[in-house]
Amino acid sequence: MTHNKSGRVLTNVLDEIFNTNFNDLVGAHVVHKTPAVNILESDKQYTISMAAPGLSKEQFEVSIKDDKLTITGKVEQKEDDKSLVRQEYDYQSFKRSFSLADDVDTTAVDATYTSGILKVVLEKKSVPAKEKVKTINIG
Repeated sequence: MTHNKSGRVLTNVLDEIFNTNFNDLVGAHVVHKTPAVNILESDKQYTISMAAPGLSKEQFEVSIKDDKLTITGKVEQKEDDKSLVRQEYDYQSFKRSFSLADDVDTTAVDATYTSGILKVVLEKKSVPAKEKVKTINIG
């Protein structure tokens, strides 16, 4: 089977048109309905950061039940703004749940909301230092 250059160019142009329209019409709205999260782990804690600009801390509920962290956002529907030309961030009420690792201390959890980022810090359980094994020579 032989492919000519003009056939590949036409295919690329059609792919670009389809992908651009698809992303503009569907992709942006589907992706932004639930806030994205980053999860970081250090020696002492886990930090979950959720990007949710435009909300207030009163619109969030953070809870732990049965070793599962749940973040709920309660967003009220607003009347249509007739002067709005384009709207790309439009969160609806959402719920995200995360299974917690065995080393999470569920009594040591802190949550803050600053500059559009909800940050939940989960401390790890303190683990006693491992004892060094000393080998005893048998005489």
